[in-house]
Amino acid sequence: MTALTIAFAYMAGGQVPLSPYFFVRSSQEGLLPSVPMTLVALALFGYVKGRFTGAGPWKSAGQSVLVGGITAAAALTRQGPVA
Repeated sequence: MTALTIAFAYMAGGQVPLSPYFFVRSSQEGLLPSVPMTLVALALFGYVKGRFTGAGPWKSAGQSVLVGGITAAAALTRQGPVA
């Protein structure tokens, strides 16, 4: 059951950065709204995680945005410019 919960959480969470691409004509148009949506989602995830773990919600939110943002930027840079 835990694995199923995690799988659905990953699928639902993955829709946040992808959702803008469903409503635009090109990937370049989707990138602009996708970035802030992703950062907000990371902040919310980190905040909630911090509340449950006792690590401090704001600190956890900041760490999630920083680490997730760097990771996303590295992945985008690694695959080259959006075509």
